[in-house]
Amino acid sequence: GTVGNPAEMAEVKLLELWFFLVLMPVVTDSYSTGAPGDNNQAVCSTLTPGHIGTSTQTTPAPYGIVISPSTYTPGGGQITVTLEKRCDTPFKGFLLTTRFADASRNENLRPGTFDPLPTGTKRTCSDGSLPPYTNRAVTHTSSANKDTLTFNWTPPTADSGGGHIVFRATFLQEKPTYWVDVHSALLVDSTLGQPSDTSGFVTPGSTSLGPGCTAPTTPPNEDTTEVGSEVGTTPTTQGSAAGGGTTHGGTDGGTTHGGTDG
Repeated sequence: GTVGNPAEMAEVKLLELWFFLVLMPVVTDSYSTGAPGDNNQAVCSTLTPGHIGTSTQTTPAPYGIVISPSTYTPGGGQITVTLEKRCDTPFKGFLLTTRFADASRNENLRPGTFDPLPTGTKRTCSDGSLPPYTNRAVTHTSSANKDTLTFNWTPPTADSGGGHIVFRATFLQEKPTYWVDVHSALLVDSTLGQPSDTSGFVTPGSTSLGPGCTAPTTPPNEDTTEVGSEVGTTPTTQGSAAGGGTTHGGTDGGTTHGGTDG
């Protein structure tokens, strides 16, 4: 999008520089059409930044991933995937991808495709050695505050290999405050039915507060008069919160939420 003034442009450039240092595969550049390289598959698989001096938040994430419907058919209709804030603080950056829930399957396989993409986003994490699973992650191209962001995801075809799926995201609130590998609820492959044993499934790196969040973070220096304004980088301690709904990630007093909250 167009940056409105020099202050906003400086904010965008600083955020892009931070993402270049911390999340190399999802670096954004105002003058490019894609991420340079996209060859750090460790980061693309784990969604964990590797830059020294940064560390993920250990409190439950004030963000989550919502899917609808909760089942899919290989080669069938699209799934709606929404990244959302759960509390009062928007997110500025993200990396969203997929993985087969079965932990024994190759973690670099990113089933399905995100298409079309909303404005201000792009595909990333290409790996030519794993066709047809290339460019199956999406990231931001703007540092504007985001409350929600919705994607359409097309399931893989049956010959690409079916299986239960989880959507995974790392959320950047404000450099260097971020939460790694937040999971959606399980997207069930309808040809396999509801799994009776999930002990061999992947587990999230970060849990997610419920959609009825009652313990918001409190950015002490937030200026709500300007998009891209600086907010505090030290989040307050967050607790679990009860919430309703049927397709939200995070276990929050319901029975159909993905992940667990302390």
